[in-house]
Amino acid sequence: MTKIRLSDYYRGNALKAGYEPLRTVGEIDPGDIMAPLDRASREHSDESIRHLGEDIKARGQLQPIRVYWSSIYSKWVIIAGERRWLAVQAAGLWKVTAIFLDNEPSAAEILSERLADSLLREHPEPMEIARGFRALMNLKGWNASDVADHLHVHRGTVSRALALLKLPEDVQQRVDSGELAPATAYELTKVPDQETQRRLAEKAVSETLTRAETASVAKAIGKTTPKPSAQPVNTAKRTIHTRDGITITLTASRQIDDATAVDALNEAAHMIAHRGERGAA
Repeated sequence: MTKIRLSDYYRGNALKAGYEPLRTVGEIDPGDIMAPLDRASREHSDESIRHLGEDIKARGQLQPIRVYWSSIYSKWVIIAGERRWLAVQAAGLWKVTAIFLDNEPSAAEILSERLADSLLREHPEPMEIARGFRALMNLKGWNASDVADHLHVHRGTVSRALALLKLPEDVQQRVDSGELAPATAYELTKVPDQETQRRLAEKAVSETLTRAETASVAKAIGKTTPKPSAQPVNTAKRTIHTRDGITITLTASRQIDDATAVDALNEAAHMIAHRGERGAA
């Protein structure tokens, strides 16, 4: 397919490649679209794709996918809506409704588009959204409040999602699979250690505890957990030497891995920048 202006697309007039599309909505052949370039295609079950295809066939495509033009591949590349694109093809339909972006977006813009799309889903995937929030914070040097403001969501939504990333990986997988509800998993984050989080997650799943019941158990565990001593034990320290001869020291009462260090430095940079803005005002 050659790249054409949308107005000419409607008239069926194919123009030479190189024309910028208008940022608007139109229909396009699914074969002229390709999966996202920046990551492997997500795994979607055949059953879920088939059900969505049947729904689109019966009610129409209620939400367009979002694409941009790649001159390298001479195709439209999906930013958000890969599952809808697959479902349209599974249903044997010849057109998919899409929003055409003016220019190839940056990595942060693509991530923002996907997060906005995910938050609008009827059944959003909580861990995917949480990881997206974290990735956007790292890309932009933002804190949780910045992400919430940018995506127009409640700040509590972002902070609760980010809290899930502190759970053990196996507990996160239970949330990913739908075995453990995200609201219930959030209550586990209030338990002080990961082994207890695992045990409580198992109890919540096996006994199908509600969020309120899980919260009650977590609160009871908190009351029986010994209070930490006044003097910090095993304080972790990490020192970073910059090329300009500046030494930065990070200290915490827990291990400081690469991701934790990056988050702390990003938040510190944000605080310094905003303090400077207030001083100049």
